[in-house]
Amino acid sequence: MRMPFRLRSPTQLLRARDGSTAVELAFVAGPFLALIFAILEMGFSYLLMTSLDRGTAAAARQIRTGQIKTGGQKQFEDVICQGALNWVGEANCRDNLGVSVRVFPTWGQVTAENPVANKVYTKPTRFETGDANSIIVVQTFYMHKLFVPQMNPAMERVGGGNILLQSAASFRNEPWIAGQSWNGS
Repeated sequence: MRMPFRLRSPTQLLRARDGSTAVELAFVAGPFLALIFAILEMGFSYLLMTSLDRGTAAAARQIRTGQIKTGGQKQFEDVICQGALNWVGEANCRDNLGVSVRVFPTWGQVTAENPVANKVYTKPTRFETGDANSIIVVQTFYMHKLFVPQMNPAMERVGGGNILLQSAASFRNEPWIAGQSWNGS
C-alpha cells in the first residue's frame, strides 16, 4: 500500500513527480484546443469559399451564354444557392449572399466593387447582364459568422464577428442572337 505524500523538506517538493502529467496536460490543453478550433474554422471558411467560387463560375456562365438576362437576379442566386451552396440551406444562403453584376464599355474601365466601408457591409444590388459581346464583371459576396470568437481579430473584415467571402468572374458575353436562347432555338 502506497503512503500519502508527506513533505519532509523543500527539495523533496522539487523532486516529486506525482501529478506531473495532469499539470503538463493543463499547460498544453488550452493551446492544443485553440489550434484544433482554428483549423476547423479555417477549413470551414475554405469550404465556403470554394463553394462560392464554384457557384459564381456556374452562374456567370449562364450570363455569358445568354441564359440569364437582366432582371434574372433570383435565377442567378438560385444557381448559387441551390447548386454550390445548397449544403448551407437556401434561406441562410439568400440572407448572406450579395451579388453585383455590372457592364463595362471597355476592359480598361473595369473596376471591382467594394461593399465594405469602415467595417460595415452594404449588400450590393446592381444586376446588369448586358447584351451580346458585352464586358461583364460578376462579384458575389457571402457573409459568414465565425464560430470561434477568438478568431475574430485575425479574420474579420466586417464587424460583428463576421468575415466576408467574395468571388469574381470577368468575361465578354458570347455573341448570341437577340431573341434566341443559348441553344440556338
